[in-house]
Amino acid sequence: NLSEPEAVSRMFDFISLSPNAGRVILAHKLIYLMYQAYEEAGKRPNVCIFLYGKTGTNKTTFSAFLTQMYDRNRGIVSPRRLNASIAAAVEIISEASDDTVVLDDLFPAESNSIRRQQEETFLEVTRYIADGTIPARMRGNKLLNGSPKCGVVFTGEYIVGSGSDAARVLPVEMTRPDSEKLKYFQNHPLIISTFYYFFIRWLVENY
Repeated sequence: NLSEPEAVSRMFDFISLSPNAGRVILAHKLIYLMYQAYEEAGKRPNVCIFLYGKTGTNKTTFSAFLTQMYDRNRGIVSPRRLNASIAAAVEIISEASDDTVVLDDLFPAESNSIRRQQEETFLEVTRYIADGTIPARMRGNKLLNGSPKCGVVFTGEYIVGSGSDAARVLPVEMTRPDSEKLKYFQNHPLIISTFYYFFIRWLVENY
């Protein structure tokens, strides 16, 4: 079992594998763990992160490990892909609360239709997060609506959007981490969750 100082130290070790991306994604995760506190203060978080980089820079692995609580029954769950429909993406962000969701992978598809669908999903989700509204949808006989209570980290290889669309997303470049050091954390997934355990305990005790 890790002590609190050890968990903090190991988290710093993990984010140092890709320092710029690590610091920003960790800050984003912590902000959304405190979502209720921000909302009650009238400062609802409303920004998405776009983690971009070349193929092989471990964007998906890094972001998934940094944002997920480890579940012994499921392990680290693979992020949903951006080629999902807008409706499917809406369902994902609707079900997440006080958390960060990873949507993967905006890549230069050969098919224009696939590329267009990815970009449409990307842009729509950023608008929902920024505007704080989710389109009404049916579940059984119930009409559901509301506001997103999660943040989103996108991963991809190229940047999309201009003007107000671009302003809704914070782009961060991923640098390739040391593969052996990354593998260590993959083999010890409870390290990251232990850090979040101590953070949530602090939040509950002090908020």
